[in-house]
Amino acid sequence: NEGLVGSKFDPLFVIEAIIDSNPSFSWLIIDKILEKDLKGITMPMLVFGPMESWMSRYAKDWIEFIEGEARVNLRFKRALGGLRQNQIDNSTWSRIEDAREAAWLASEPPDPS
Repeated sequence: NEGLVGSKFDPLFVIEAIIDSNPSFSWLIIDKILEKDLKGITMPMLVFGPMESWMSRYAKDWIEFIEGEARVNLRFKRALGGLRQNQIDNSTWSRIEDAREAAWLASEPPDPS
């Protein structure tokens, strides 16, 4: 719904608010969206928005979790390929790069299957 985009009821705004206050719960939301998006339609929006916000805030403290999840969850490993470093420190970023698949080309997110 166009009226929701950019408003306080925008789903991405709501997820961002949860990310600010609760890393565990917000991760569950991100993971569930990734799991349910079987065709990969929302993967770029999820990765470039909430997932990148979450990683920028929490990757340093959650890096072991991120690495473990990438080993067992191919969809997550592919999603990591869309991340940019932004505010992630160099040491953590290096570990994310080692855990993920190749970085996405700007024009082509990977096949989600």
